[in-house]
Amino acid sequence: IISSVKVWASHPDPILSDLCQRLNGRKLFKVLFFSDHERAEIEAFKQSLKYLDELPKEARPCYFLEDETSNRAYNTGDEKIKILYKNGQVKEISQVQDTLISAGLLLPIKKHYICYLRQ
Repeated sequence: IISSVKVWASHPDPILSDLCQRLNGRKLFKVLFFSDHERAEIEAFKQSLKYLDELPKEARPCYFLEDETSNRAYNTGDEKIKILYKNGQVKEISQVQDTLISAGLLLPIKKHYICYLRQ
């Protein structure tokens, strides 16, 4: 992969060439996470990035990415966590009376993020 990136650094496609040169020079992208209610802050931050105005419209998605990711602390559909009691009984952790996992951990946590060029 690294050898391909080095070759593509001199590719005639200006976007591919620039991104590969940045990767080779360790001028990497920065990632910032925002919660759902900070939507206005994302737009304000996007407006503050002056380099986006200088880019052709078709190149902007390559230099600024906005998306969301989610994660669950405990997913009941994945591999089960089981507890072995002293009496030999085995129960799934979500079925234990004094549950160690609260209902909040079963819900996915969603975060918005932006990925942009460091200046």
